[in-house]
Amino acid sequence: MEEERKNLAARLLEEVDCGTVYLDAGGKVLFINRRAEEILHVERAQVLGKRVDMLPLRTPIYRVLSENAQDEPVEVSVDGAVIQVRSTPLGGAPSKGNSSSCATSATTRGKSASARSSWP
Repeated sequence: MEEERKNLAARLLEEVDCGTVYLDAGGKVLFINRRAEEILHVERAQVLGKRVDMLPLRTPIYRVLSENAQDEPVEVSVDGAVIQVRSTPLGGAPSKGNSSSCATSATTRGKSASARSSWP
């Protein structure tokens, strides 16, 4: 039953239109959905299992995941589109444990994007 719930949660996260990235407490990327791959111009095989500080600098995924957006959303420009990034701690106090975040879509210069990112 627990395995079925985990599979269902993973399938749902894969299908949402909000890009989603999940990090552990050490900043290691444990999950990235297809929408986040599209928005951040990255393939999950390139980032899964890597810590944020080990990702290439000046890339959209590094810029988004290195933002501290726990208190309020932070706007980040990705290829002319502005995305709002917000971190949400999961399973504990704001500065402990795993975290994830959500960003809503925004439009700039005719392009739109949305992302979900996290940084504990």
